[in-house]
Amino acid sequence: MELEEEIKLAASDPGGLETALADPMIRAAAGGAGLSPARRFTATYYDAPGWDLLKRRLACRVRREGDVWTAGLKGNAAPQGVVARRRELEAALPGPVTALRDLPEGPLKEKLAELVDLATPLKPLLVNDFTRRTLLLAG
Repeated sequence: MELEEEIKLAASDPGGLETALADPMIRAAAGGAGLSPARRFTATYYDAPGWDLLKRRLACRVRREGDVWTAGLKGNAAPQGVVARRRELEAALPGPVTALRDLPEGPLKEKLAELVDLATPLKPLLVNDFTRRTLLLAG
């Protein structure tokens, strides 16, 4: 599984976000790149009826961004300061998927097959509908 590292910030006041983005250290880490345009996401988290993934501190997510669909298996985040690090596998989807057996062949489906019966129906646990702007920082 890949290692995902991220810092998530929320700003209730747009001025607070602009102040953070003007910080010289943040600007240097961004290498002159600007903040991405706002993008809307809908992410649905699923598990088997017996909570097989949650018991292993894993989450199965199907995300839609416009016409692009992805599925992911996310490990538990290990925060270190303000940075969250977690293991994650992702796969592109042709559209919405609510059954594990319908996932495309590849590492994500193989990993899930090790953890749960792919014929087990999934149940939605949580739906996140949010807008995000991104600034990529150098490590």
